Amino acid sequence: MNRDLRYASIREKEIMKRKKYNILNSGFKRLLVLTSLFSLLSSLCLYGTSLDTMDSAANWSSLADSGAEISVSSVTGYIDNAVRMTYDLTSGNYVLMGKSFHSMDQSAADSISFWYKGTGDSNNIQLKAYDADGDIYSTTLTGVTDASIWTQAIVTFSGMSLWVDDDGQPYGNGSLDKSNIKRLGIAITRLPDSNLGTVIIDKMQGYMSSTVSNKSIDQCGETGTTNALGKTVSTGQSGSATISFSVETANPSPSGGPYYKIDYNIPSGEYALIEENLFDTANSSMNASNLSYITFYLKGESGGEKPLIELWDGIDDPDALDAVNVWDTAVVTTEWQLYAIPLDNFDSESLYKSSLSALKFVFKEGASTVYLDQLRFSSSAIPDSTVGPVSTIDDMDQAFTSFSDWGTPYAERDTVLELSTVSGYDGNATQFSYQFNTGWWAITERGLGYNVTEDKGFRFKYKGTGGSNNIEFKVTDVDNVVYIKKFYNATNTDGVWRTISFPYTDLTIFSSGSNSDTSLDFKNIKTIDFAVSKNAGGAGTFTVDDLETISDADFQQVDGFNGIISQFSIRDNPFSPNNDGEKDNAVFNYTLNTYAQVKLTIYDTAGNPVVKIDEGEKSVGSHTITWNGCDSGGRLLRNGLYFYNFKAENSNNQQDSVKHIIAIIR
Repeated sequence: MNRDLRYASIREKEIMKRKKYNILNSGFKRLLVLTSLFSLLSSLCLYGTSLDTMDSAANWSSLADSGAEISVSSVTGYIDNAVRMTYDLTSGNYVLMGKSFHSMDQSAADSISFWYKGTGDSNNIQLKAYDADGDIYSTTLTGVTDASIWTQAIVTFSGMSLWVDDDGQPYGNGSLDKSNIKRLGIAITRLPDSNLGTVIIDKMQGYMSSTVSNKSIDQCGETGTTNALGKTVSTGQSGSATISFSVETANPSPSGGPYYKIDYNIPSGEYALIEENLFDTANSSMNASNLSYITFYLKGESGGEKPLIELWDGIDDPDALDAVNVWDTAVVTTEWQLYAIPLDNFDSESLYKSSLSALKFVFKEGASTVYLDQLRFSSSAIPDSTVGPVSTIDDMDQAFTSFSDWGTPYAERDTVLELSTVSGYDGNATQFSYQFNTGWWAITERGLGYNVTEDKGFRFKYKGTGGSNNIEFKVTDVDNVVYIKKFYNATNTDGVWRTISFPYTDLTIFSSGSNSDTSLDFKNIKTIDFAVSKNAGGAGTFTVDDLETISDADFQQVDGFNGIISQFSIRDNPFSPNNDGEKDNAVFNYTLNTYAQVKLTIYDTAGNPVVKIDEGEKSVGSHTITWNGCDSGGRLLRNGLYFYNFKAENSNNQQDSVKHIIAIIR
């Protein structure tokens, strides 16, 4: 979905959820006023490109300083779901949750598909894939560049060839990690007696080219507490640990049927487990040698639960293979999530797959409840997928994409390769125009760091409870350069949603990257982290929704050149002060570079001051002013346009100010 449609759908949903008046009952005059008002304010609206809707906590990892505690879960948000950090800074100085935007997960696909056609001489197209640990794989399509009609190429991962160095060694571990592809390359290579031509490439997708194979372990309640092999599911525990499970049907699972509810209470140093016997009725162990994943649906009562999976092989003398932490795949949340654990994570050898004897979910320490459904071995990370596209890698519509765009071509000798945008198979496409001369190849590659250069700043919604601690927003690029924006004493909002927006220029260097690089590469963003650092300390929550980049809009121009105000924005403009709990206040967010006396004055359209808010002297850092829409006498102002003048004056009597329009609509 393109950014305009994405924004439109989110915006439409937000408007429908929060609509505060009924135009049918308004009267024609009020309708005209509101229409004019919205027309005037349209230039003030902030259009965002979604980085993460925060509907799931699955891809947000967590980290805590020594002594600090953190759990991450999915909760009800400002729109749909949000991601919440529950933390305790009684000891320790910080907690953090972060998400990687650096790689492409194609574990649900078995191929890469694209469409192509060309003109000129007959030459080759080579597709290259680089994974996180350095392995390089490629496939060459021979003599295809002169195809006169649109042709679909389906390049299977299993059919790609591994590149090795001069000593015959792979550049990584020798296995392509489909879940962590860092870079793609498209090369044109030469056939003898060929020279020049063009090839157009369009619609690059992750693709499932074969039917998924599944082998059910347990449908989790469809046959009571008996699994798919006819064996009774059992429990086990040590010491005083307790565990029990039951079949639940109250709230439908992803399969639409029953599921297991697992309750456990485990003292420190103890364990408890649920065991699936993998012998069939003929007492034969399970053969999963042609399968690649253990898949299942899981959710937690509180979020943050940490089950392990043990896989056992052997018949006469069973052996436990390496245990795998479920949370290494994705943090357990309060919403159902599909987990796909690669079987290779359990053991580097493949022979064990032919004689699997048991699968165990193991819990160590803590008390909670988890819910489990549809436990299977599968050939795909998405066990219910069908033949066809499963993801968009690049629609090839234009030079700029939401991922880092295709880089400057490089070539052997005097080969020339140029990229341009032309009409494609579906919309636009990318044309590769080449001339080999005395060379034999040319290539362009695309790193998969997230590209945010089309926008100018970040925005997110948040709310918090507990002590007043600091919010830190960190951005790391692919060279490990880290920039930070810090908001002091901001975490506690008494559970009220607020919005923070700031331009990229507000970010400052936190740590340099490789080769002492200190410049943040906005075309190759690797991770984004939210940290809560200690001020008041103690326990609390910090919830984030709708992480976006933003283009223009309400980074208001500061009058004056004294550098007192470094950032200014307003949450909810227009706002509707009618005490219904939604957009009742206008919140002015600002950041000071120096100590300053701060005043906010609101004027009516005739230029008369209606309210003055004197904040006194404010310290360096980020602050807020909340206005409830009342005049200086506490009377609620009528609907309409007003002007504000925000002023900050330092000890040398220098002033910076921000002047603009604010609106009240009920």
